[in-house]
Amino acid sequence: MNKQVIKDAKNDVITEPLRALLVRVAEELIRIARNIEDTQFLITQLTWRHASQDINYLEAMQKSDLISQEIAGLAKFLQKITEELPNQFQVNATQAHCSLTLSDLAKRLII
Repeated sequence: MNKQVIKDAKNDVITEPLRALLVRVAEELIRIARNIEDTQFLITQLTWRHASQDINYLEAMQKSDLISQEIAGLAKFLQKITEELPNQFQVNATQAHCSLTLSDLAKRLII
């Protein structure tokens, strides 16, 4: 990782390549999409016999499928954009990191 420390008047600012951060974000989106698909599969296995005639159930399952496809699509889009970024673009993601409320997610995104 090409982290850099930049001195400013108040404190040290740690930056990293924007490209590396966006790669991790795309990977996280792919992981989330897979988790939705896995959960949807399990829900279908457990409930299909009882709920398959319920139009609300069917619409909810279709919506869940669409959500996972959209997330996976966004991840692929982000991956393609990331390939175009010059390596020298740096970002300080400290404030963004602090806004994450799930510590496991924060650990995966900020290295």
